[in-house]
Amino acid sequence: MNKLVKVDHKHHSLQKEDIEAALSKYCGKIEIQERADGILKYSQPTGFFTRWFGRDITILYDDTFVYINIISLGKGDMPSPFHGLTNYLKCKRIARLLCTPKT
Repeated sequence: MNKLVKVDHKHHSLQKEDIEAALSKYCGKIEIQERADGILKYSQPTGFFTRWFGRDITILYDDTFVYINIISLGKGDMPSPFHGLTNYLKCKRIARLLCTPKT
């Protein structure tokens, strides 16, 4: 299960900083790998409890939509088949946070 989660944000403006804040809230410490126009790519290094699993987070965005994808990586940076559902649910939580307008 490796799906892009679509976020419709045409009713309020969304900046890169808002996306980074939402990711750091739900994904913890993240490192920027690549930053291009319309594409954000982050990696989350393995930690004490996730000794064998890292995470790649890819975000595609334009003026009206944001697409989020999270992939857990196992040993040798191979995609893990066990974390698909939890990554999808985490993407949905991030999408819900991005959909709420700032007050």
